[in-house]
Amino acid sequence: MFILKNETKNRKGFGTVESQTSGLRAPRLVFSLSRSPNELIWPEATVFSEIGQDSPDMPENPFKKVYGSSRMKATVFVGIDVSKDSFDVSCVDEQEVVRWTFKFSMDRQGFDDFLKHLSQEQSPVIALESTGIYHVNLLTFLSKHAFDIKQVSPSLVKRFIESYSLRKTKTDAKDAHMIALYVRRNHNTLISYKPEARQGLTQLTRTREDIQRDIRKTKNHIKRLLILTFPELEKTVDVFLHSVRLLLKQYPSARIVRQCDARGVKKAFEAILSQQGRKMKLTPGSFIHMAKESIASGDEKDEKALLYHLEHLAFLEKRIMDMEKRLIDEAHKRYQKPMAILTSFKGMGNILASQFLSEVGDIHRFQNYKKLIAYAGTDPVIKESGLAKSKGGISKRGSAHLRHVGFLIARCAILHDTRFKLYYKRKKEEGMSYKMAVIATWNKMAKIIHHLLTHEIYYVPDFV
Repeated sequence: MFILKNETKNRKGFGTVESQTSGLRAPRLVFSLSRSPNELIWPEATVFSEIGQDSPDMPENPFKKVYGSSRMKATVFVGIDVSKDSFDVSCVDEQEVVRWTFKFSMDRQGFDDFLKHLSQEQSPVIALESTGIYHVNLLTFLSKHAFDIKQVSPSLVKRFIESYSLRKTKTDAKDAHMIALYVRRNHNTLISYKPEARQGLTQLTRTREDIQRDIRKTKNHIKRLLILTFPELEKTVDVFLHSVRLLLKQYPSARIVRQCDARGVKKAFEAILSQQGRKMKLTPGSFIHMAKESIASGDEKDEKALLYHLEHLAFLEKRIMDMEKRLIDEAHKRYQKPMAILTSFKGMGNILASQFLSEVGDIHRFQNYKKLIAYAGTDPVIKESGLAKSKGGISKRGSAHLRHVGFLIARCAILHDTRFKLYYKRKKEEGMSYKMAVIATWNKMAKIIHHLLTHEIYYVPDFV
């Protein structure tokens, strides 16, 4: 025979109720009691049951009775696992007991249903992972309703899951539950999400990078086609000079040059060379001679493809110029003082400064320069075990976009600023490779940039 003791709070104070149950099983549930006026007071109970059945003196679902009461509201922690067409939600209380779990559709109806559940909670703390673009709409929707939102790192959640259980079962519902547990245990150290001015800049920067990739692909296509239509020209001059591209629009292959009159080719040369821009180091005579001696095997299809890619390249270059103008204007509009500070560095123009701010945003997000370096993923990895100690390169854990921008910033500084040029040479003399020396230079620059932006101080070039 076991004794069930429930200690509950009533209006007059605390009382003890005893009831008898029979059974041979060990305790199944234990609720802790909190007497703090700022915390929820839970019943303290030890529930015994017979093997295979619950005690007849206990309710069928004790969780429903304990946590379903509207008078027992406290801080809850909501974990969200986002996918393309839906998102799973798990809500736990301060004792890490599940209050409810649901799956919502990624549409207006799903958002409204989720909001109804959240409105029933007193002070929910919501956490979700950064999943590319799939989480952005939901994150924006929640931020408009002034919820406390935490954006958590997927890598940290993954480590938490691995430390929590050895089982490899992975479902969306389980991931949402683990995110809820993670934010429950770490919410005091996580920074709440706030919409930033850099979000519009980030999209412009990504679009510019996409156009740059398209330009590189188009240039590769042009070089490949020239190997078929006019390989000698591709080896002799820079085929992407404006004057050479104008020439190729008229004579896309050696075959066409051989079919044309020499006087017509000379007139075309004179018209092209009269325009502004860098002049090609090529004469009409050498151009005609190369065409006659060419080993080109391309046909009309290759010539048409070459003309198409030349037109496409001109279109992309115009688009990227428009995008860069918009990017710079937006950066000056939103970050006027930081842009002025960053462009005070030698070699850092408006484009690089805008790209940096589109990735970093408000510098006060980073408490010190080490956090900025870690966010870029250029912090050194140190491995130590017993007497063995080694450095294994950089972590690459942070933003790949910021890491790329930082590399470009350091390269420009090495070319134009004496201070960073000497620092780079010193690292090379210590035995570092080119890339590692540039990354070390970027880490030094990140320390200076963080200090200048935090204190709003302009950089003094070549000050040693």
